[in-house]
Amino acid sequence: MTVLTDRHRDGGLDEIPLPEGVPGRLRLCGKHVMGPGADAALARGGATHVVCLVERFEIDDRYPAYVDWLGEAVAAGRALWFPVPDLD
Repeated sequence: MTVLTDRHRDGGLDEIPLPEGVPGRLRLCGKHVMGPGADAALARGGATHVVCLVERFEIDDRYPAYVDWLGEAVAAGRALWFPVPDLD
């Protein structure tokens, strides 16, 4: 029996090393980590803020609750939504 890891389920959540002397932590994940439950994903990564780079059409149909959460989180200063078109 194969045990699925987080990477198998949703692409995983990775830590990006910061330069020496830079405070804080940086995590990288995809929409399949954040979409099903943004607050749970933040807790999983030990994070307090989100920077979302995907375009709305990429998450609108599959994760409408995440789209709503993003709108509220941006207004509350907990998220930045800066859509980047694919291949740009």
